[in-house]
Amino acid sequence: MSRDTKQLAFSMPKPEANTVLHIRFDEAGNVASVQRTGLEQVASIDPSSRKTPTLGRNKSFFEEVFGNIGTVGGVGQPGQTADNPR
Repeated sequence: MSRDTKQLAFSMPKPEANTVLHIRFDEAGNVASVQRTGLEQVASIDPSSRKTPTLGRNKSFFEEVFGNIGTVGGVGQPGQTADNPR
């Protein structure tokens, strides 16, 4: 099987050429048939747009970027003990 695809920037890749060479042998090991198919065998599918639910909460962009400010080395954080206050 071989496939040539074309992709522009961030778009989904699209097949330009596709070749599948199917060779069948008989019991004696001789070539019985050769079948070649092309782009007509490429199926276009549309994945589901539904979202998978996750545990936790949805964070905004700014919560993701700035959410840890002030928490590193804060009092009572995991990994901190009375003997090792960091």
